[in-house]
This record gives sequence, structure tokens and C-alpha cells, in this order.
Amino acid sequence: MNAARIVSAFIGCLSVCFAASAGTNRLDHPSAATPKPETLNAMGNAEGGAVSNGWCVGMENAGIAVLRSPVQMPGIMRSRTPGERGRALTKSGAGGSDATVMRALRWLKTVQNDDGSWPGHPVASTALALWCYFEHLEIPWEADDSEFGRTIVRGLEFLAGDVDPVSGLFRSARGEPLAQPLGALALAMGHQTTLGLSFRENGGRTLPTRLREAAESALRPILAGQRSDGAWNADPIDPSPAGRGDPRTTFWCTLALCGGRILAHDLAPFPEWQQGAKDALAAFLDPAADAALRPDGTATPVTAAVIFGLQRLGRFKDSAVKRGIGALAGCVFSWEAWDGPQPWGESGTPVRDWFFVTNAKFECGGEVFHTWNKQFLPEVIGRQIVVPAEQSGYRNVSGTLRDIGWWDSPSETETGLCSGGPVLPCKRWRDGECVDGETTLGDRVRDTSLSALPMMIYYAFLPIYRRGNDSEFLETAPPKTNGTNRVIIRRHAAPTAKP
Repeated sequence: MNAARIVSAFIGCLSVCFAASAGTNRLDHPSAATPKPETLNAMGNAEGGAVSNGWCVGMENAGIAVLRSPVQMPGIMRSRTPGERGRALTKSGAGGSDATVMRALRWLKTVQNDDGSWPGHPVASTALALWCYFEHLEIPWEADDSEFGRTIVRGLEFLAGDVDPVSGLFRSARGEPLAQPLGALALAMGHQTTLGLSFRENGGRTLPTRLREAAESALRPILAGQRSDGAWNADPIDPSPAGRGDPRTTFWCTLALCGGRILAHDLAPFPEWQQGAKDALAAFLDPAADAALRPDGTATPVTAAVIFGLQRLGRFKDSAVKRGIGALAGCVFSWEAWDGPQPWGESGTPVRDWFFVTNAKFECGGEVFHTWNKQFLPEVIGRQIVVPAEQSGYRNVSGTLRDIGWWDSPSETETGLCSGGPVLPCKRWRDGECVDGETTLGDRVRDTSLSALPMMIYYAFLPIYRRGNDSEFLETAPPKTNGTNRVIIRRHAAPTAKP
């Protein structure tokens, strides 16, 4: 029995009522610039109160629920229970961060298209938005008491229906090469979160069945597109050996196959593509290749992505990973100073760069992440653009008005991937000065997703090197695990009524 089914058997015993309350970092107009935070606590807290079977003893640790549940989840599963989430956030100094995440999830819900996709690129935007919900341990469920369940179901239905069952390609890819691995990843995650739940049939098939079929179809061209050297080209379905593979595409294809590991194993044995991906990513970190590291050993814009890919495949003690992490020293996480000196020089895509850096440093743990976390967390919380509840018009499942919030990249050149949709006013930063700028709704979906996702690493997954280890969160001991991939396990209680 796989981990997702095990959790489904226990999950009905666990419940938490979770929502964000009003914070002090408010904006009277969505397009106004966010003031720089003074303290972490001023950024808003989660509301209190939870009422499930008498096990919730209130909100502690800046509003995070701490449960006293009779069900004990060992190893990796423990990070997925509500009590462990509060513990992980507290130990990482992120006790007040989940209110910020909730504002982002609620904003994403408000901008979902009628067909279930998100603005911008239909596949890439939808995949990133869904990833946020899965990382927050939400599940697709069409019950009235689920704040995001229908939102997730609609997004998954769109992606599943967009996959050509013969070619496995997304019909709405629109020439975006990363749409394939992103869409496949979202479908694989969606399939995993539906295991053990009951859904009505649609056309003779349940949602989990449709998701499995769509995910398998979407993973096939990725497996077929892997080059003989283990890398992927910029076009992930083109296995041509000419030239050098693309580091970013190789990372995203690796992540998609890791996320769909159970499904992909039936299509190609895990060790076969995994070893090739490991070798390719390690080769990118060879300074002589001038890819993820320059000949002088300094970082490039893809260094963190390549490191994170190797970490996902269990290579922590690899000399290339250590060399790459060392090259990222001195990275600055700051909206105001994003265009100042960075280890990789100029890239123009700080939100994407910071996403990879945060994940790579988190997997390192110890002082590497502790030092980064001190600048990352207060800055990302403080830079969220918040619309107060009384102005947002957003109501949760109980009908209470709630804040919503999003992020815009400080760089006016951070476009692509999800660009598209209505043009909106925003604030950018240039040479330390806040200036008026423009963005698209699709870009805002991307920036919000990639800013929110790193805020959930504290509890969504144990660091890979800590699976099955009950040691402290920011331990300084070196990694001592076999590198098995992480499994997505749900937090919320299973609803009692079928959708």
C-alpha cells in the first residue's frame, strides 16, 4: 500500500479550521507599492479557533493550529499533520507566515478562469497555481466546506482535458516548452492527492482515473525526450543529441518525473532515467562545461536550479553540489536591491532565481538555510501586496470577508513562461528606487506562485535528507539518507459527503 493510501486511511481523524485574519501591512489600492516591513509579526496572523472532535486546543505559535490527535504519523508523514506544521513553522522562525500564504491562495482563486485554467499561459499558469494548493496540502474536493476544493478540481479537469491522449502533449502548450513538464507534474500531484477519496463518475470514469490516464500520457513524451546523455533539450520532447542539453528544462523534467514517480515507473524503470538525469545535472556543474558554473567557479542564473535537481535525486554529498552551494554565497533576497550584485551576475528574473535558491538552501539545512531564511522570510512576507478584507470582497466558506494578496516581480524584464492576459499597473524597483510599471495578470500568477511556494517548504515536505529522522528542523549534521523521493501527503480531513 503506498503512502498516499495509508494517509487516506488515517486522514479522517484529523481536521483543522484554518484561515487568514487581517494584518497590519495593508494597501488601500491593489496597485500601490508595499511598504518595507519593520518586523515579521507586523505582517499578519492566522485566525484562531478550530473545532474538530475536540482535538484542536487553539491557535498557538502566531496562529498555527496545534492538534492533540490520537493518530501518530511516523517519519515523512509527520510533517503533513497540522500539529507538525505548527511545530515546523515555529522551529524555522516562520510562525506568522501561513497567513501570507492563505492570502495568496485566496487571490489565486479569485482570478481563475471559467474553464478552470489560470490567466496567462493556460498550462504553465494553471500548473503553478495548482502546485501552490498541493504544497499547502489542499485536496480536490467538491464539498461545500472546502474553501479550495472546487478550485483545484476545476484546474485539474482543465489540464486533464487538455492532454492529447495519443501524443501526450498539451493542446494549449502554445510553443512554451516548459508547459509539458509543469503540466505533467501538476497532473501527477493531483492524481496522488485523490487516491483513497470517492468521486462520482463522469463519462464512466472517476477523477482519479482520468488524472492517472492524463498524467501517464503527459509523462510519456518527457521520458521519450530524454537525451542519451541524460539531459533534456530546451524542447523537452526533442531528444536530439546535437549540442548541449538545457539545464532549466532538465530540472523541470526531472521534477515532473519525480512527482510522477509511481506512474512513470510503469512507463520506464526509475533507475534508468534517474541515473541519466543525475549524470547530466552533475555535468552542468562542471566549471569546464561553462553551464551551471563558469570556468572560474562562479555561479550562473541556472546554478540553483541544477543543485535543487540533484538534491531531489538524492545527491547531497556530491562535490558538485557542494561547489555549487558555495558559489551561491552572497546571494541577496531584496526587492529593493534585486539588481545589485548577485553571485550569478545579471539575470532579470529575480523571483525565479530566488525560488530555486531558497529550495536549494533549504535542502542543505543547517547554517546555510538558517542564514538565508533570516533575509528571505521577512522580505517575502513584507513585499506581498495585500487587499484588506473590507475591500477584497472575498468570502471564505463561512461567509467571512478575508484579505487577499499577491506579488509582482521587482524586475520589469521578468516576463515569459506565464505572460499574458490583462495589462495591470504595478510597482517595480530600479537602482534602489520604486517606480511605476506594468505587468500582465499571467505574470502576476507566476510571481505569486513562485513567491508563495518557498514559504511552504517548512512543512509541506521534510527536507529530503531528514526523511524518517526526528532530529531538529535546522540540524547542522550532514545528510544521512538514501535519497528516496518525497511523497505528497494530505493535511485536511476527508469530507464526510461525496461531491
